[in-house]
Order: sequence, then structure tokens, then C-alpha cells
Amino acid sequence: MGRRKLEMQKIESLKARQVCFSKRRKGLFKKASDLSAIFGLDIAAVVFSPAGKPFVLGNPGQLLNSLPDDSDSRPMEMEMEMEIDITNLNLDQLQTYLNSLEQIRFDVVQRLKEMTPPMEENPLFELKD
Repeated sequence: MGRRKLEMQKIESLKARQVCFSKRRKGLFKKASDLSAIFGLDIAAVVFSPAGKPFVLGNPGQLLNSLPDDSDSRPMEMEMEMEIDITNLNLDQLQTYLNSLEQIRFDVVQRLKEMTPPMEENPLFELKD
């Protein structure tokens, strides 16, 4: 007998939702780490538990320091910190972490701009509501 597709719906019980989140977070982080290792990708992910506690995959400081020059085409190796509980960081550490995340965001936006043609050149740009 094959597997049936289950409809996605919110888990109403807070306790059951927390347990499911914990199991799926570990799986999500493992899958992301595997993809990072297989394809030589740099990744960062922030997820929030049902209680609002943030968990981070990756280390933005190391990521920024390990960004390759355009002349460097070999895959990079990056040490991953699996679960960083940012609720235990002091103000200076949080500010440094925030600055690292903002720099990563800026770099991603710049790379997307380089890879994406301007909207005027996109044929879908002419479509209107």
C-alpha cells in the first residue's frame, strides 16, 4: 500500500507542536548541512520555536570570513555551529551577530542583482493586473 498525501494543518496542541518542531528542526538542519557539504554551499538559517526561541544554523562570522574571492573557484570548507541559542548572548555578541547577518543579507542582495536582469528586460514586466 502506498503512502497517502496528508493535508498540511497546524498542530493545535502546543506540547505536540513543540515536540514536532524539535524533531523537524534537527532534520532540517541535517539536510541543510548535507547539502552544504555535498555542493560546497554556504548556508545560514534562522528558525523560531513555537515558544519564540530562535535557533541558528551556520555561523555568520565565519561565513563572512570564508567568502571566496572571484579568483578562488575551489569549494570552501566551513565549520558549522548547529544550534546557537542567541538568547544567552550578551548585548555586544548580539550586535556583532546582527552586523554579520546584515552583511550576509547585503552580499546576497548584491549577488542577486548581478544575476538577475533588470525588470524592464523581463517579458513578464509588461503584464499588468
